[in-house]
Amino acid sequence: MVVGLQMPVGSVTVPPFALFLENQVIAWPRSLTAAFLYTVFAPGIIATIIWFNLVVRIGALRASMFHFLNPFFGVVVAAAKP
Repeated sequence: MVVGLQMPVGSVTVPPFALFLENQVIAWPRSLTAAFLYTVFAPGIIATIIWFNLVVRIGALRASMFHFLNPFFGVVVAAAKP
């Protein structure tokens, strides 16, 4: 809930500062566009759908245990990469 409240506060607070303090030139190379689309869809939308399906299927308690093991699995996968 706190993160959900931080997002609208940040979206109202940050843009006025950005308009006056940041350079407004934006280059849109394919790599930036691909990274942006991946960030929106993979962790944003698809992961949320998977999370809610997981909660419905195995329950909130088991899903939260899985959620807290994600950093461990991420380190294991990163260490396994040759």
